[in-house]
Amino acid sequence: MKLRQVEFGVMPQVRVSPDLFAVEIGAESSFSFDRTGCLVRALWDGRLSRWGLDGACLVKPLPGPEVRQRRQIRLDVADGLARAAQAYEKAAVLLKAVDRRPEPPWDDVLARIEAFGVQLMESRARRYPSVYEPVGILPPDQYGALVLQLTVGCRYNRCRFCTFYRGRTYRQKSPEEFGEHIEAVLDLLGAALGRRRSVFLGDANAFGLPFPQLHAALELIKAKLPWGPQGFREINSFMDLFGGMSYRPEELETLRRLGLRRIHIGAESGSPTVLQVLNKPNSPRRLVQTVEALKAAGIGVGLIFLLGAGGDLLQTIHAEETAELLSQLPLDAKDVVYLSELVVEPDSEYARWARSVGAVGLDEEALRQQERIIRRGLRPVGQGGPACTRYDIREFVHY
Repeated sequence: MKLRQVEFGVMPQVRVSPDLFAVEIGAESSFSFDRTGCLVRALWDGRLSRWGLDGACLVKPLPGPEVRQRRQIRLDVADGLARAAQAYEKAAVLLKAVDRRPEPPWDDVLARIEAFGVQLMESRARRYPSVYEPVGILPPDQYGALVLQLTVGCRYNRCRFCTFYRGRTYRQKSPEEFGEHIEAVLDLLGAALGRRRSVFLGDANAFGLPFPQLHAALELIKAKLPWGPQGFREINSFMDLFGGMSYRPEELETLRRLGLRRIHIGAESGSPTVLQVLNKPNSPRRLVQTVEALKAAGIGVGLIFLLGAGGDLLQTIHAEETAELLSQLPLDAKDVVYLSELVVEPDSEYARWARSVGAVGLDEEALRQQERIIRRGLRPVGQGGPACTRYDIREFVHY
């Protein structure tokens, strides 16, 4: 033991929770694994890494005096798995030095880690494309949800700024195909399923299907997944506003009773002018009507607005009209408002529009000012208002 303390400075520690196993040394290095032995996240060399189910990896530097800005790096599958191999090697050194082996069932997980290492993640990454179409984005509070793709792609897919579903044909899965998909997802995750408590029904427009189809899908989910305090507790989904609310009040209440907790809507702006620039066929009035209908049924909402939409040319009306729209919505503590900085892809239609009119993106100070104005439209959290937080789409990995 003394030799190990000399080697590491402090003794490596093993920590377990119901669904994660971690080996760590001080505050500098930590490696966390799920019940299948796959890495979930790791900290070393001043950087935090988080892996997706497909093996891709998001690497972020820890905040500190030498880190002026968050500069996350997204590694593709090959590079993500290479970094995972490094993490397994470093974790193995620490695991050899721990005093006490973990209790069951984690002793078996540790044996798998020692026997197979990164091969566990490589095997899952090879299987991933046969189970999932690319998962473009999720709301931040759903990054750890169990994603089930009832639909694939986006039925509109013409927003100027969005490239999540580019080149993909929208389609809805049949009941038989959706049932097979659920089984394949459960098989892919295996024992790691237990750390998930929420279902996200994807892709972009699952909430909006005809009621009989959506109702049948939710009943199938409830039948195939463990439900309750130790299992899944809620279902969330995206919705577009293009067709308005298509469900009757009694249908919404039925969906809520089946576990539907929150619907996330890409509202983007409260300004019709900005929405036109984005080629987003929303309307502020339709958003108000939709939110009122959902809230009346006891279903929460997650609203996503774009910071910087319209650039410097439209920054004032975007902020002021968005704040005005928010002040009209019956939002409460069950809801959340996300403020997502517009990320402009150079080859997007939005980028071409900006170049054609000379619109310039906002700097960080202008974004913060826009955020302050928008937040004025919200009731404070301390008075029962919704949570409001920034949202960076560049930090998404499907884990």
